[in-house]
Amino acid sequence: MRRSALMFAALFWFAAIPLHARDPQQLRLNWEEVDPHIAGKKVSLVLPDGTHIAGKALAVEPAGLRMKVKKSSNTSAQPKGEQLIPRNAISVLRIADYRKLGRLLVTTGALAVAGGIVAGSEINIYEGPALIAVPAAIAAGMVGTGFAGYYAGKAIDKRVTEIWIAPDAK
Repeated sequence: MRRSALMFAALFWFAAIPLHARDPQQLRLNWEEVDPHIAGKKVSLVLPDGTHIAGKALAVEPAGLRMKVKKSSNTSAQPKGEQLIPRNAISVLRIADYRKLGRLLVTTGALAVAGGIVAGSEINIYEGPALIAVPAAIAAGMVGTGFAGYYAGKAIDKRVTEIWIAPDAK
C-alpha cells in the first residue's frame, strides 16, 4: 500500500510539471531602453536572412548590438566571436534566464520519492545473482531519477523574455 501511494505521488508530481511552463514575457521597447534588460545576459535572435545566432550581450550601441556570438546557424554569414549586429537587423531579442529553486526542489523530491520506494520494497538480495544486479539497478535508477528531476526542475526554472524593438520614428 505504501509503495503504491509513493508511486501515485511521484506520477502526479511529474505530470504537473508541464503546468508550470509559461508563455514568454513580452516587452516592447525603444532601442535606447534595451540595454538595462539585456546587458551581460544570454540572448538569441534571428537575422533578416534567417540566420539564428545566440550569445552574450556585451553592450547596446547606437549602431547596433555588440555581442559575443557563441552559436550561429550560418557561420559564413555571421561568424562566431565578438560581433556588432547592425541595429536595423534586430527586431526581436529573446532572453532565457534560469533560477535554481525548481531544480533543487524537484530533484530533491524525486530522489526522496525514489528512495522511499526502494526503502519500502522487500527484495531478498542476500544470495545469487541478485546480490550484484539489484543494487546496481537501484543505483542506476536513482541516478536516472536525479537527472530526470534536474531537467524537470530546469523546465520550471526557465523564464523567457522577448523584447520587441519599436521601429525608429522617422
